[in-house]
Amino acid sequence: MSQSCCCTPFSLCADLRGGARTPAALCGLFAHKPTAGLTRCVGIGLGDHHSGGREELAAVSPMARHAGDLGALLEVLIGREKASSIGMDEEVRLLLQLQLFVLL
Repeated sequence: MSQSCCCTPFSLCADLRGGARTPAALCGLFAHKPTAGLTRCVGIGLGDHHSGGREELAAVSPMARHAGDLGALLEVLIGREKASSIGMDEEVRLLLQLQLFVLL
């Protein structure tokens, strides 16, 4: 986890069963596992002996010190055209729809 000591701003990890997300959470980092098949896993060494025959669940996951960097890293990984086709360039306006209720 070189990011946890500020050596690198981001890294790429093979994520199958929380292999990027769990260590990131324990080190104060952020990681995102993309939808299966979105990132190419060619050459990252996830063979049957590591994945238990579940290669279709494997993904190359971005990991960063700041959550806001994950979207940009994923766009670099999959390409701008694919990112646009899945709606990554659309603004998320979820907080405007959020309603809070307080019971006293």
